[in-house]
Amino acid sequence: LLPYGQRTSGSLSTEAGSLQWSRNGEITSAGYSYPEGYLTKDVGYIGADGRGVLRTEYLARVFAATASRGTGNGNAPRTS
Repeated sequence: LLPYGQRTSGSLSTEAGSLQWSRNGEITSAGYSYPEGYLTKDVGYIGADGRGVLRTEYLARVFAATASRGTGNGNAPRTS
């Protein structure tokens, strides 16, 4: 422990990321370490509209795969 009133800067690094702070406790930098294959190359930032498109495409693919396997949850409307 530090004596009362004495401050120090510091840093913390883990496998998931890093954090650095000033003597006043202000965060000066932070970062993440992503596992291989997590990030897509040459795509850049995906905004809210783009995330909505990706989410819709993902759900369409999941439901299409579920329907083709015939593993619905039993709540599908009857066709006959």
